[in-house]
Amino acid sequence: MKRRKRTTKRSRAAICSVMAIALILIVIFAVQTKKAKEQQAEIQAKEQQIAAEIAQEEQISRELEEYRILLQSRQYIEKLARERFGLVYEDEILVRPE
Repeated sequence: MKRRKRTTKRSRAAICSVMAIALILIVIFAVQTKKAKEQQAEIQAKEQQIAAEIAQEEQISRELEEYRILLQSRQYIEKLARERFGLVYEDEILVRPE
């Protein structure tokens, strides 16, 4: 009977040890899962921010390209020459309001 009690006590101790280890592993897994979800949320927020910045920069790039094309057009150059420098063609007469 003593032998059985020792075996039962050892079995209980072993079961309790295994349960404690399993519980610790579950807690560790839960904490790691929570951290991973938080990191994923941060990464998604950064991705959205970067995507918004990219869209904004692309819009600025398109606007600058349109402005570059405008600056190279003959009509715009003539307009600037007339407005800023008062230039006219040889057969034109400049009339300024008083």
